[in-house]
Amino acid sequence: MRRNDLNPTCAELYTMGLPELRFTKVLSLSTHHASKHVPAAFIEKDIFKILREFSEEYAADTLQHGSLILNSPGVEARHVSFGGEGDIQVLVQHVLNDVIRLSGLKNIVRVGTEWAYTTEDGSKHSAHKPDHWIVYYNGKPVAVVEVKSPEPDGKRPLVQPANILDHPNVVGQLFDYIVGQQSFHGQHHVFAILTTLKYFRIAWLPHSDSYAASDIDAPPADAVVAPTDPTMRILHCTPLIPHTDTRLARILVSAIKKSAGSTFGTVHAFSNQRMYLRLVADGWHWHRLPPARAERLQSDATLNLTATANRSSHFTVIKSLHRTSNCKVWVVLAGDTERVCVAKQLLDAAKLEQEEQVWAEANQHTGVFCSTGGGQPLVVMPFVVLAREVDGIVAFNTDFYAWSAEDNTTAGPVPVKILRELSRTAALITAQGWNPQTAAVAAATRIAQRGILHQDLEWRHVGMLPIFDGQGNVVDVRPVFVDFDQCQTGVEPGLALRTMQERLAVLVEGVGFQ
Repeated sequence: MRRNDLNPTCAELYTMGLPELRFTKVLSLSTHHASKHVPAAFIEKDIFKILREFSEEYAADTLQHGSLILNSPGVEARHVSFGGEGDIQVLVQHVLNDVIRLSGLKNIVRVGTEWAYTTEDGSKHSAHKPDHWIVYYNGKPVAVVEVKSPEPDGKRPLVQPANILDHPNVVGQLFDYIVGQQSFHGQHHVFAILTTLKYFRIAWLPHSDSYAASDIDAPPADAVVAPTDPTMRILHCTPLIPHTDTRLARILVSAIKKSAGSTFGTVHAFSNQRMYLRLVADGWHWHRLPPARAERLQSDATLNLTATANRSSHFTVIKSLHRTSNCKVWVVLAGDTERVCVAKQLLDAAKLEQEEQVWAEANQHTGVFCSTGGGQPLVVMPFVVLAREVDGIVAFNTDFYAWSAEDNTTAGPVPVKILRELSRTAALITAQGWNPQTAAVAAATRIAQRGILHQDLEWRHVGMLPIFDGQGNVVDVRPVFVDFDQCQTGVEPGLALRTMQERLAVLVEGVGFQ
């Protein structure tokens, strides 16, 4: 079969690359948001090796036929029409899915887009989120893909890769995504794919050179994992790879499988070996804790959020708790204090102001306050022990690392004072006979008396708030609701209580409580 035939087999894609494609920009309403990532630089290294298991002979002999990118919408007769970068993202996703399927990795990895650490307001602030968290491995993101349009501004010729795939801001994006994988997941070796579909690059941090040069999907024994220096924003990368390169599919799958084969380290809540996202008023940047402060936090960090913390001018992200396109919730460290709390970012600033007022009134806590971080409004709230349903049993989860370490991440020791505070909280919950059902009824009764109706009741929104005395000791617990961006105020108390009781009656069906 010739290279330019419309429907090559999977094996031929593996050995020949993509057929020649002609790109045409069409009218589009899509927009591209300017990146706010700090620039970084590429150092080109022609050392990346294809895994030995994906040799050309292996591919030609064993791969099965299947659907390819050329059967996808937007690709006809080797002619790609695109209205913007989003269209190229979809086509790249088809390529990656084909490569994953071709390589027998379908049940191990997948293409995903649902992971982000910060929000995007649609104008001046871009999210800390690549176009695809390329693939997930056993539920964990292991690699990233960033896609750029082959015609970035409509004025230059279609293929000027040096203006796109070498741009310092683009390299800065990849650097930040890779460091995020290290910081929040403890991944030692991350390989990123950067592409316009016409051209591809593989990129990695300098300490992963020996793994990049290996032809097996396990880091070499002598690979040294060095803490990343936030001031040295350097990535190593392959030379540009055209989409017609006969090695393309095997290079892509090798990058994916090397990332999936990376070792992972322990993620500590507080460590001077870890990079942290620091949210400041007009944006965010990477930050490393000085050794003395990291040591002090390990012993003195507390969940006791007081009104004095509202003078904090920055917040250090420990973990992302919840992430959607317009809402982010983090466990954070407030400013230069030792106070660990929860920060919520919404694109709707009016809802945030409402949440601050309602949260403080409904849960009788004076430490709630509004601030600014990552260039957008935040509401900062006390840490609450939340309910969680597992296998039909709903219980309060007092494990700090359930709220401070990402899923499937090996966590370090719980900070000393926080461990003591959570242990005391758990003891009080047991001694006072609380479970999520009784707590939900009590919280609903209290907020209904204040004319507040929570309109999004789920077990994950039911919690126990530790109450501290003036000496910083946990002396009581209070049943509360969280997440008040969907609520009504000024509701007749009886109506508010009946409405919430009806919702709770649905939630208790088919579950047990501890």
